Amino acid sequence: MQHAMNELCISATKGTQETQDALEYFLNYCATNPEAQIIYRSSEMILTVGSDAAYQVAPKSRSRASGYNYLGNLDGKLFNEAIFILVKIIKSVMQLAAEAKCGGLYII
Repeated sequence: MQHAMNELCISATKGTQETQDALEYFLNYCATNPEAQIIYRSSEMILTVGSDAAYQVAPKSRSRASGYNYLGNLDGKLFNEAIFILVKIIKSVMQLAAEAKCGGLYII
C-alpha cells in the first residue's frame, strides 16, 4: 500500500481525473480488505534486508528506492512479515542505476 500511496501523492499535484480514479480504486481496495493481518512465525530470528531501486522513474529524473527488513531463517525459506518497509523517492538525481541501488540500500 505504501507504493500506491507514494504514487498517489506524486500525482496529486496535477489533480487529474485519472488521479481521482486511482484514489477511488485504492480506497475501495482498502474498504474491501478491512481485516488485513500480519503474521509472524517463530524462526531462527535472522534479520534479512532486501532493497532495490528504479533508475529515473520519478518526475525530474529522480529514482525510487524500496526495501524491507524481515526476520527469517538461515536457508531463506521462512519469510515472516516485514518489520520495516520503505518506499521513497531519492531526492538526488543519480547518474547510474548502480548508484540508485546503493543509495536505496543506504536509505534503508
